[in-house]
Amino acid sequence: MRKRGQSHFRFMMSTIKNYSDPFYTEIGQYRDGVYEGEHSFVKVQVAVDQGKVNDIEILRHGGGGKKYADMVRPLCDEMVSKQTFDVDAVTGATVSSKNLKEAVQSAVQKAR
Repeated sequence: MRKRGQSHFRFMMSTIKNYSDPFYTEIGQYRDGVYEGEHSFVKVQVAVDQGKVNDIEILRHGGGGKKYADMVRPLCDEMVSKQTFDVDAVTGATVSSKNLKEAVQSAVQKAR
């Protein structure tokens, strides 16, 4: 016997599934292509193939220059391999890490 409100809970959980995992990537969730995103001083290019993010490239990193761009570059690979924005910031480059993740989110939004 189902408890009162249980079906409503299941419905609510199914409707928020896409938002609980930022790179929720069923095939077809994202349109294939190459998308650019920007946040603050960071500009990125995100490639989507078969509905999944498969490459992130930093096009511009104005704050702190090459040093900070090099420090946060490994986050690109981590976001791709884990298919999520939810990766730890790089120590010593917290602001750059945040801006990178926001720029990637901006690009991914265009692929929806």
